[in-house]
Amino acid sequence: MIRKALLLKFLDAAYMQRWNDKIRPVELIELDKQAHKMIVAWFLARVEEDRGTPVSWTRLIEGGIFELLQRIVITDLKPQIFYKIKELDRPSLKKRVDEALATYRRSDARLRALQAPPTVERDHQEYLAAIALTVVLVVGVEEGARGLLLGSYASGAVFVLGLIWVHRRRLSLRIDRPLLRRLLRFGLPTMPAELSLYALNFVDRVIIARSLGLAEAGLYALAVKFAQAVNVLVRGFQLAWPPLAYSIREDGEARRVYAAVVTWFTAGCTFVVVGMWLLSRWIVRALAAPKFFEAFEPIGLLAAGVTLYALYMVLVVILGRTGRTEFNFPATAAALAANVALNLILVPAFGIVGAAVALVASYLVVLALMYGFTQRLFPVPYEWARLARVVFAAAALVAAGELLLPTAGASGLLSRSALWLAYPLALFASGFFTPAERHWLAGLRHPAELFERLRGLRPSPAVDGRIPEAYEAELLDEDSRL
Repeated sequence: MIRKALLLKFLDAAYMQRWNDKIRPVELIELDKQAHKMIVAWFLARVEEDRGTPVSWTRLIEGGIFELLQRIVITDLKPQIFYKIKELDRPSLKKRVDEALATYRRSDARLRALQAPPTVERDHQEYLAAIALTVVLVVGVEEGARGLLLGSYASGAVFVLGLIWVHRRRLSLRIDRPLLRRLLRFGLPTMPAELSLYALNFVDRVIIARSLGLAEAGLYALAVKFAQAVNVLVRGFQLAWPPLAYSIREDGEARRVYAAVVTWFTAGCTFVVVGMWLLSRWIVRALAAPKFFEAFEPIGLLAAGVTLYALYMVLVVILGRTGRTEFNFPATAAALAANVALNLILVPAFGIVGAAVALVASYLVVLALMYGFTQRLFPVPYEWARLARVVFAAAALVAAGELLLPTAGASGLLSRSALWLAYPLALFASGFFTPAERHWLAGLRHPAELFERLRGLRPSPAVDGRIPEAYEAELLDEDSRL
């Protein structure tokens, strides 16, 4: 039976940030790290299966789950261990270390009783060695912070060398040049593109700090934090979208699905953007001190920028289907140049609102270029009429709210909330929904029938894991040139 405490531990992994003391292009959490490792494990396991080596997928999944739980516990313990090391004298420290080692041995026995994978047991041994070496370096040699780093990395290096020796039969220094060329052609162009987007996301703050001062930069940073509410939709979509996009092997079906996904994702995010824009004053009043109230001004625009970035990621996946990732960097570089130029023009005149306008405009630039590239390589029949209705409905509601409704008090909050919740009705009145969608919406008036239809659904067949047609054709074409 799965207990609540175990589920809460998994939830912890979605909030524990990694490397938050370093410059990061995106926020990294423990769950992200484990997901990346499982993707690599899946890839290596598929390669081994293709070579005829039997793979226990159940053991692989169990190992990933055990390792995630271990990472959660160890991440929680590290700060406390560090502070205890600083507080205790040497005799007390020796006693605490002995108790910690005994606790780890007991937990190691429990893991073996649960048939934890060998990789988890090796990781436990590595952590034990790291703790012991850290204690020696920090307390015995008095290396301080340097001892903490050496204790972590030195012990890790020893275990990595040991793993290389254990798995030496699976490793080779022989380079598969065709495979290396294919990997670099696909992955290498994405690195400068990501660096360009990373720069795009912080260059505006540098310009604000230099032009307007640190106080305005702080207001803008706070507005950016509030605008991240759109990530409730965006983050989940980014996790679900690539597997769905790449699992559709038939190109004609993929084009239809991509068009529908873009339409509905835009409609859903726009609903959140409208709410953030209309209610930004009350959001800042509720969650920030009065002196930060002016941070409300760019929130709506910044939320729109987050949505545009998510749409860019949609086009990145479509471009990845073709294998032609070299087009990413020209688009992002042009967006970065536009962002710098617009910030230099707009920030002195319009302050942090000008920076938000520059961000939205730069994302429109990258979207326009990526649209041109993807349509040339993999044309998708986007539903432009429906997308236009989404934009028109959102613009009309925001304009009506800003021009006609109060900006303070309970009356302003209630009237703006009502206007925001009228967004679906505005879409309905504009003719956004198709006849089939209207029929489905009409079924919501009869919940019992709807639940009966949902129970009648059958799970779709599993994905075969093969690459899409367009990408396969690109690989064949490339192989012919090698």
